[in-house]
Amino acid sequence: MGSTKMTDDRSDDIHPRTMRPEDYAAFIADDRHLAAQFCQFCSLGDTPDALQLAAEEAEEILALCNCMLISTALTANQSLDDSLKSIDEVAAQSVERGDSVQAAWCRMLNDALRGPA
Repeated sequence: MGSTKMTDDRSDDIHPRTMRPEDYAAFIADDRHLAAQFCQFCSLGDTPDALQLAAEEAEEILALCNCMLISTALTANQSLDDSLKSIDEVAAQSVERGDSVQAAWCRMLNDALRGPA
């Protein structure tokens, strides 16, 4: 399996270290390019790469949760909870718009953030 990390064509003015974790999580969840890439992997039956894409993005969000200025286990957990809620909100909006691809991407991203059950 090759690296699924895509060329970062997101806006140059978006830098995750300057955003709250929940805002960055919503930004990633609402990224149509990532959702399309995820959907393409799924439609080709390339589940490992689809899972890897979600895992890589989840790692970025988790790193941001853990690197807050005054990070403690409590604030990192709260940031993670807030990030999960932000992604849920994007998923709900996607469902309302009838965008099942974006909603599926959000579900996969949240699953990756929650980690193994």
